[in-house]
Amino acid sequence: MTIPELIFGTGYSLFAFFAAIGIVLFFAALLHVEQHFGHWAQPALIPIIALGICASSLLSGRSLQNAATDLSLGVDGDTGSGSLALRLLTLAILGICLARISGQWLRRQETKAAAGASLFWAFTAYFLAHSVLSSAFGTQPVFIHNIFYGVVVFAAVFAARHEPLSTTLSMAKIALFGMMFMSLLLAIIKPNLALEPGYKGWIPGLSVRLWGVGSNANSIGPLALVALLLEYMQPYQKRWLHWLVWLMTWAVFVLAQSKTVWGVFIVLLPMLMWHRMARPKQGVDIRLVLILIGLASSVFLLMLVFDPISLWEKFVDTKQGSQLTTLTGRSQIWAVAISEWLNNPLFGYGPEIWGPAFRAHIGMQFAFSAHNQFLQSLSSAGAVGLLSLIIYLGLLGRYAHRCAAATKGVAVAIYVLTLIRCMTETPLVLGTMFNGEFLIHILLFQIVVHDRSMSEQETVPSPSSAHSASLRTSAMRNGC
Repeated sequence: MTIPELIFGTGYSLFAFFAAIGIVLFFAALLHVEQHFGHWAQPALIPIIALGICASSLLSGRSLQNAATDLSLGVDGDTGSGSLALRLLTLAILGICLARISGQWLRRQETKAAAGASLFWAFTAYFLAHSVLSSAFGTQPVFIHNIFYGVVVFAAVFAARHEPLSTTLSMAKIALFGMMFMSLLLAIIKPNLALEPGYKGWIPGLSVRLWGVGSNANSIGPLALVALLLEYMQPYQKRWLHWLVWLMTWAVFVLAQSKTVWGVFIVLLPMLMWHRMARPKQGVDIRLVLILIGLASSVFLLMLVFDPISLWEKFVDTKQGSQLTTLTGRSQIWAVAISEWLNNPLFGYGPEIWGPAFRAHIGMQFAFSAHNQFLQSLSSAGAVGLLSLIIYLGLLGRYAHRCAAATKGVAVAIYVLTLIRCMTETPLVLGTMFNGEFLIHILLFQIVVHDRSMSEQETVPSPSSAHSASLRTSAMRNGC
């Protein structure tokens, strides 16, 4: 062995030795923190993700004056100048989640079948199909470390499913309402960053569109709807605070002018009314019947007064109507998605489909995604990815339905929001943690995977509240 080889071998051995010590000490520190503050791991996730979304927008240096023509704006995951801040937040999330998973694994308190295990394994299969198999066997094999972070976060949520959910929902509300406040504040003090001018939407006289702290208007709009749903599910006790956040969030919901979200809201209204007023074991509230009769009567009266065919023809002649009937160019994107799937039917193109290089190759710089979750999965992960998506969505819907009574229908509402957006957007992509889609996805997963039976056993009601406790237990048995 020569002297240079000996020096290199010695240096490499010392580096490996100290690196191993560092990893052990870091892991020990994580376990120590988790032992004392582990119960805050799940509630802290949504606020940190929300902080990352805000940081990404605030530090991006974007200007929305030319938002209609600048294709680089409004892309989820574009970190801009905030990349260092987002890396630190990413490390914080991964550290918290790894500590929570490690602590739960070392304690091993469970002896029976894990609650929510089928949903978690369905998500794991979805992750493997879209992030591992497509990366290895896709048309363009690639390794992207970012797409592996999501499974760590979901595993930590699954590990914390026995912990009370009320604190998590309270922290999520604070984070979302903070985003609503910041969005409105930026619209006043820094409109170039938060308001898109010259927008022709469906509200007469309103020529601006609010992006706020979201990556785009179609990102902040769904977050506003989810914030409204959480306030409906778990309202603030102080009336002034309740109405303040209610009005503030409604303002963002309207100013974002997200047509898909408006349509989802119309669909959700009767669903929430049903869950609020219809009780299968006690009969149906007469108020619900009267409201439904009133709505049906109004629709028939409008059809008698106005000519629906004439109104549709006039609508098609408008810019918005033309965009709707032509699917705003999405049919071309969908054709490309199907073509790439046919090139590799089992595993698709790979995670880098719809990236900069792929868009340049197909000559469609505006195609940042397939604009359909099913076609996104098909094009990026092939038939294996599509099958995993269908199984995961099916189980997610089943768990959301089981939680309907316990969440006043909000779990089903967020699931329906996600499902409808799957038709026009890609709300289940795991490319980055710092966008609205990932926040809504992990929040829904937290709600539906929560083991409410364990929470009820840990709660000991006082004698003075025995009757109300029995009612809550009955509601939980009918829920998750």
